[in-house]
Amino acid sequence: MGAEQQPKDHYAEVEPQGALRRCIVTRAERPPEELIRFVAGPDDVIIPDLARRLPGRGVWVTAELAAVESALKANAFSKSLKRGVMASPDLALTVEALILKRALQALSLANKAGLASSGFDMVDGLVSNGRAVVLLHGADAAVGGQNKLDRKFK
Repeated sequence: MGAEQQPKDHYAEVEPQGALRRCIVTRAERPPEELIRFVAGPDDVIIPDLARRLPGRGVWVTAELAAVESALKANAFSKSLKRGVMASPDLALTVEALILKRALQALSLANKAGLASSGFDMVDGLVSNGRAVVLLHGADAAVGGQNKLDRKFK
């Protein structure tokens, strides 16, 4: 008889990597999850497209404050779109505020669904049991408690 076949571990398979996008600042190719898409609106003003759903040709920038600021300084939006577009001087701060807003909305939804927990003892139990997926610290949390949870979470 033939050799035994090992059961196939579907979780061990590596998923094929999706399409990569090129950052207009660093020229590095990255997955879309690591980039921010920008499009030119009808009035030729650059608009951040965090959901990646706005119509039109988009350009991609690494999702870092410094990269967005570099794109502004180098006039990279106009160069990449090959037409004159305007970008607000505070575009990087606007993007940062939009990302923060989306993160807070996601946290609020998780809380309403009963998927978010707070309080040191409850969070400590979840982290200890390996049931915590994300660990966020409150601005007023004690440093010692933060360090303890961070060590366990890693």
